[in-house]
Amino acid sequence: MPAIEIIELLSEVATYDGRLTAVCSCGHQGDIDVPAILRKPRVPVSEIKRLGGWIRCKRCGGRHPTLRLTLPDGQQRDYYRAFGAAH
Repeated sequence: MPAIEIIELLSEVATYDGRLTAVCSCGHQGDIDVPAILRKPRVPVSEIKRLGGWIRCKRCGGRHPTLRLTLPDGQQRDYYRAFGAAH
């Protein structure tokens, strides 16, 4: 298993069987189906940190989630998207 710090792309998440979860500031969270995004991309991004701009919370409508990557060996990393970041 690689060091989690080197994983930056959605394809790498799928390669290493990682789990990507979106966590909203309201506390709501949900898993992201990475293989489905790679099979039929509806968002024009390949970087994990840029994916946050395309996700909307079903509870509050928030658009700036924290993306949490978890690898099978237990390593975790959070990806943040700044409010003013470009799509």
